[in-house]
Amino acid sequence: MAELRHYRYFVEIARRGTFTAAAEALNMTQSALSEQILQLERECGSSLFLRRHTGISLTPAGEYLLHQAEALLARAAEIREGLEGFRHGYQERLRVASILGPLQSWMPAALAQFVQEQPQVQLQVNHYHGVNEILVGVAGDQLDLGVVSLRPSAPARSRHHELTQIVLMDEDLVAVVPAGHSLAQLASVRQEDLRRTHLITFPAEYNIRRVVDDWFQEVACTPVVAVETGAVEVMLRLISAGVGVGIMPRSLAWRGVAAGLTALCLTPEKPPRRVVAAVLRPDRRNAGLVRALVEVLEAHARNAGRAATLSTAGVTEEVRPDGR
Repeated sequence: MAELRHYRYFVEIARRGTFTAAAEALNMTQSALSEQILQLERECGSSLFLRRHTGISLTPAGEYLLHQAEALLARAAEIREGLEGFRHGYQERLRVASILGPLQSWMPAALAQFVQEQPQVQLQVNHYHGVNEILVGVAGDQLDLGVVSLRPSAPARSRHHELTQIVLMDEDLVAVVPAGHSLAQLASVRQEDLRRTHLITFPAEYNIRRVVDDWFQEVACTPVVAVETGAVEVMLRLISAGVGVGIMPRSLAWRGVAAGLTALCLTPEKPPRRVVAAVLRPDRRNAGLVRALVEVLEAHARNAGRAATLSTAGVTEEVRPDGR
């Protein structure tokens, strides 16, 4: 019967492209590795590799098994890590995933507070690029809590009815420009003002990018995208260097304002907005503990929104985005 080690050997060969390289990485002889793979192929009833003089490639069965084996090994590693935590005295474990923005701003302070209040809980915190990946993870019980960015008109529950959605932050987007930029003289910025401006924005798969694109499309305006990045620090440095203008949530723009950049309102009568929400399954065994974490996240998100509003009004020194 195939064991976990067989799948580990198989994945190592698929990743490295040769039995020789995989055997060296696994610290075993090539003949011993070949015998282990033959055992796995007999168990599967199919050849997994096409063996040629020029190298190896996966068969259709191998392609299928690679995805399954990687998922199996990842799950096994998660189980080992969880058990290790219990051996060190933890009584509970929460698996949390978030989009990048909150992790780059107010969320670390919230997690620190939660750990101080719940020292018996071990946290596993991951960053996912895709919102749908987080929603699927929560719905499928691979995650206890997800923090996602949504368009106000598209709540998470519209696609995953088993999930509870709790809004942490509903905020407008702002334009961020260098202090001496020509746009800095405007009271607010409209799409037409950015028609010929180089834009520094988020990657196309981000929900926040879809909000930005929708805002431009309202007036059939297509911006000139100079740079795409999900890293706010990179975005702010590029804006400071004069590469272009950024559009980002107000809670992220405060960092640029504190560094001397200027944040400007967008179409004040109807500014583009994004929602940050916590998503969870209400039927979970540890639902009470997850709800306690959500309450801490709510408080820090609320403080971050308040701090961002004050900072863009020019009083960044009075309050920090973690609420202190």
